[in-house]
Amino acid sequence: MTSNKYIASSFGFLVESASRISEEMTEVAIIQATLNYAIGMERLLKGILFNVNPTYILVSPEFNHSVKVLYKEKIIESEDSKSILASTPTADVITFRNSLLRGAAVSRATQKNKNRLFGLSNLRDIIAHNDLALLNIEKAKLLLQRDFYFILLDYVDELNIDRSECFGSYEAILIDVSRGHEQDVNNIIRLKLEDHRREWEVAKRNIELVKQKTRVTDELLESEHRYETACPACNQRAVLFAEADYVVDLESAEKRVVGEFARLIHCEFCGLHVSDDTELDELGYGKSFHPEFDDDIPF
Repeated sequence: MTSNKYIASSFGFLVESASRISEEMTEVAIIQATLNYAIGMERLLKGILFNVNPTYILVSPEFNHSVKVLYKEKIIESEDSKSILASTPTADVITFRNSLLRGAAVSRATQKNKNRLFGLSNLRDIIAHNDLALLNIEKAKLLLQRDFYFILLDYVDELNIDRSECFGSYEAILIDVSRGHEQDVNNIIRLKLEDHRREWEVAKRNIELVKQKTRVTDELLESEHRYETACPACNQRAVLFAEADYVVDLESAEKRVVGEFARLIHCEFCGLHVSDDTELDELGYGKSFHPEFDDDIPF
């Protein structure tokens, strides 16, 4: 049993989610399993950061706040301590997405599954805050049936966690369900890339068409949160569409970008269009996509 309170407290939510995953799932079961999965993963991510440095999970990591939040028992009550410590320290912790961004810098499992977990955070937000009619039930179901088991296996290996901590007594069921829904993602990607590579081999003979595609690509890249990247199919200039994550400064109320998540790869030249979170992860746009932003805590 781990002594890390965030990791330890994630297990109950993950096992609860695992208990609801089956071949036949009702809409209610999908919603409940997704919500527990998201809560468990957020706590697991915070636990990883906590292991590196406990202040990395705090919205206000400055000494005058963090020492009273994390090490209250060590404080010597005196006029000196009162003068430098916050009278009402901020104990708020960072969001799921910020935990995910920071976790990807120190955890290979997080880096590998970054886009899928970002998709999970979006599903959780809809369940918690929006009309459930906006929830993509099929996406949530696939994330549970196909990806839940294999994503958690990456963390089991990385953190040396006992499997029963994450899966409870449901591992055999999870293996069967995952195996039944597992698509050979690498094979799907390989066929997709080969198909679009062939399209480019034909399209590149039309010089005027190539000029047109170049102009469109230039125009797409003029917008914010879009980046040039080599197309994984034809190796021409593709556009990576990103979604920014923000934090709000508690004192100034200013919103600041702290990171971005890859949401789409689009290539005008060969027509490649990839928006599936699993495919983006497998193509490396979780671990290779790291725009530079100022975070309030340097790693």
